[in-house]
Amino acid sequence: MMWRAVILLLGVLAPVLCQAQPVSVRSGEHENFTRLVFDLPKRVDWDLQKTANQAFLRLSSADWTYDTSAVFDRIPRERVTDVTADPEDGRIMIALGCPCDVSGFWHGRAMLVIDVREIDPTQKAKAAQSDKPSSVLLRQLDFGFASPSASARLVQERFASRMSAFVPGRPEPNGSTDAGSALRESQERLVQQFSRAASQGLLSLNSPLSERAAMETSQPKSQEPRVRTAPEATSKPDSQNSLRNVNLNAHSSIDLAFLETLTAQTDELEKRTCLDPDLVDVTAWANDQPFSDQVGPLRAKLFSEFDQQNPETAVNLAKLYLHFGFGAEAAQVLNLLPEEWPDQEILGSLAAIMQKGHAADASVLGAHAGCASAAALWAILSHDRLPGDLDMDIDAALRAFSGLPQHLRAYLGPVLTRRFLEAGMTNESDRVLRILNRSEDTISPESQFAQAELELASGQSAVADHRLDEVVATSSEPSARALVRQIESKLASDLAVSYDIAQLAGAYAHEHAGGDLGPQLNRAHILALAASGAYQEAFEELERASSLKPPIVGDIRADMARLATRDANDVDFLRYALSGQFGPPKALAAPIALEVARRLLNAGFPSAAVEFLRDPGQGSVLRDIRLLKARIALAQERPRQAEVELLGLSGKEVNLLRAKARSMTGAHAQAQDLYRSAGLEDEAAREAWLAADWQGVNGGQRAVGTDGNGAEDAPAVDPTPGVLEKNRALLKIAGQTRASLEEMLAATPAPTLPTD
Repeated sequence: MMWRAVILLLGVLAPVLCQAQPVSVRSGEHENFTRLVFDLPKRVDWDLQKTANQAFLRLSSADWTYDTSAVFDRIPRERVTDVTADPEDGRIMIALGCPCDVSGFWHGRAMLVIDVREIDPTQKAKAAQSDKPSSVLLRQLDFGFASPSASARLVQERFASRMSAFVPGRPEPNGSTDAGSALRESQERLVQQFSRAASQGLLSLNSPLSERAAMETSQPKSQEPRVRTAPEATSKPDSQNSLRNVNLNAHSSIDLAFLETLTAQTDELEKRTCLDPDLVDVTAWANDQPFSDQVGPLRAKLFSEFDQQNPETAVNLAKLYLHFGFGAEAAQVLNLLPEEWPDQEILGSLAAIMQKGHAADASVLGAHAGCASAAALWAILSHDRLPGDLDMDIDAALRAFSGLPQHLRAYLGPVLTRRFLEAGMTNESDRVLRILNRSEDTISPESQFAQAELELASGQSAVADHRLDEVVATSSEPSARALVRQIESKLASDLAVSYDIAQLAGAYAHEHAGGDLGPQLNRAHILALAASGAYQEAFEELERASSLKPPIVGDIRADMARLATRDANDVDFLRYALSGQFGPPKALAAPIALEVARRLLNAGFPSAAVEFLRDPGQGSVLRDIRLLKARIALAQERPRQAEVELLGLSGKEVNLLRAKARSMTGAHAQAQDLYRSAGLEDEAAREAWLAADWQGVNGGQRAVGTDGNGAEDAPAVDPTPGVLEKNRALLKIAGQTRASLEEMLAATPAPTLPTD
């Protein structure tokens, strides 16, 4: 019986014991907010509502009591002036001493945290704007979207501006209370109907053009701090005129004209916007104190009690990192911010510029290159390559660059110079370098490397080569890239590369193996060896370079084929050309294959030469290939094939090849004419001799009556004269032939016979 009595007693006293256990309310003061903490027995549903100067917290359990006696032991009565609990319904009232924002969240097992946070000035301006009559009506007109688009906001603002005369509680011009009441009732019904139409996408605004222009000028200036819009007029339209000219129409939700009109207007507004310069004022985000003295306090405040991060401190810390050029660190801090935090995308783009030299594609900064502020500089830097149609304010960008801290000028100057150089803007690149050269502190190996790039683009190869030598000699971070650029410049100018430079490139290639610069250094090393004459070593290095991708290997082989064909002796050239070290002939570009084939033919290997001419080529290369194929055919004693290759071609070189082909086929008379048309009299005389054209042997034109094959017909003698006249003509021809033979024998002395 005793245990039953104990159970009964506990059942009776349990509710009393629970009610007697109060919930303690603790507090804490922070830089930008005040925190209240409710240590609840368990998690329950809760609701938080806020009015102008009060906030009400209601918990689903009304059995608890709250101990608020120690709330103001640790906080002043500034943001929170009083905390009381209603004993009847358990509702907690929090009196506010400022226009604050109140929010709550669960922490741990059953700890409810309420934060009272000050609203920043921009949000205060928005709150003041929202108290205007047009904003009151706008809130009543619910469009049914969680986040209205720019087009929807435009319709809302215009509708609110036109309907401001209908706001409830506004006295009527004639002072009639009954009329005002009826008007308010009508207005409420109208708002309800238009809320339904707007939520279905059936609402559009149609007004006369004059009234539409008046409405646009009456729009209040934007309080948004992120953009700077073009100034607009501030005149207000007449309320009664607005009342008489209201003209609202409902259209189908698929009415494209409605969307096109709003989209065009929104695009026009976006074109007239520029970033607020304060959002990219990197110079102002730190002071003259040492970096360690500034970063320490911010890192200490990054997380508060309960391991809650402080977003404002995170933003300030990211800005400090950006001021000192630490892009990776700034990006890491920005990742701690809540999603869609204001200006997070802008700061992220700046961090990417500091870290990589450019921002991501479609960066929020990219469209502001035409702004007359510092935004132009960061917009230009945000592009990996400047678009050809990008509108840029170069003067504004360079002014902003001049105003950067010294360390940022030294770091970003070469990046900006290359950005302009890659776009072909050499004058702008030179202006950036002149800004850097104003101070010895901003002159660095990186800036000298950029200066050499500009000199190469301007055609000053010798000056650039000397400057690149100086950069390479510094053994600094850009030395490897400068060496690659120097080797590429020498190869492009067909200049010799020393073996020492090739060896240095090999050392850098080994050092940067596996890095981003590794493939470039490998390529420079191999080609430098070939350009220095170390062909065997170059081909061996190419075989060992397993990290290179096949397309890169093919390009290197093609360049080595070009270098060996141009500079190697006959033995080395034939060794690599005939052994297949140049790669598949069809893989070589037509100009390189043409040079290889020409040298093979000159070395007496026509069959090997023709293997490099499988590709017919294009344009002028096609003509050169056909001419070389004709020469190869003649070398292989195939004159008919040579004639085929020359069909449709003309010119002196073509005539010479045709003359050789005709001579090989026995058409010596035609070969004589072709040689003589080219001004080669000795070759023409030889062909005349072979054609038995004695007059042609003497340098005259081929005698009339010789056929196309050089066989001489009977002399052209008038048949009417008698026998004596004919004999005289024959004697004359015989005398000319004899004289020609004597001249030829006199010009060619007989060989001296050996005497025993």
